[in-house]
Amino acid sequence: MKNLLLLVPMLFLLGACTELQRVPNAQPNVVTIADITSNDYVLTNIYPGQGLTVGFDDQGRIFGFSGLNRFFGKAKISDGTIEIQELATTRMSGPEDALIREVQYLEMLKRMTNISQNGNKLILSNDSGEKMTFEMKK
Repeated sequence: MKNLLLLVPMLFLLGACTELQRVPNAQPNVVTIADITSNDYVLTNIYPGQGLTVGFDDQGRIFGFSGLNRFFGKAKISDGTIEIQELATTRMSGPEDALIREVQYLEMLKRMTNISQNGNKLILSNDSGEKMTFEMKK
C-alpha cells in the first residue's frame, strides 16, 4: 500500500515533466483584395441555408445577395482589415422575417473590421467578437 501511495505522486510528476506534442492549428491568412476577387462566398455560420453571399472585385467594390435583394457598395481592404462603406440594395419585397434577416445581415456586415482566409473560408470579424464565416461558392 505504501508503494502505491509513492507511485501515484511519481507518475503525476513524470507526467508534468513531459511536453505534449503541439499540433499546429490552421491560422487564418491576411487577405488582400487580389486574394478574393475571383470568388463569391456564402455565409455559413449565421442564417445557414439562406443563400446570403458576399463578393468583391478588383475596383474595391463589395456586392452580394442579402436574402431578398442584391446589395453593392465600396470596401477598402488592406493588411487584414476591411472597411465597408455605405451599401445600396435593390428594393424587392418579401416576407417580414426575410426583410428583418436582410437588415440584420447588412448591418452586421458593415460592422466588420477584420478579414482573413482559412482554406476556402473567408472570415470577417470585429473587436466586439462578432464573426461571419463564409465558404467559397462552388
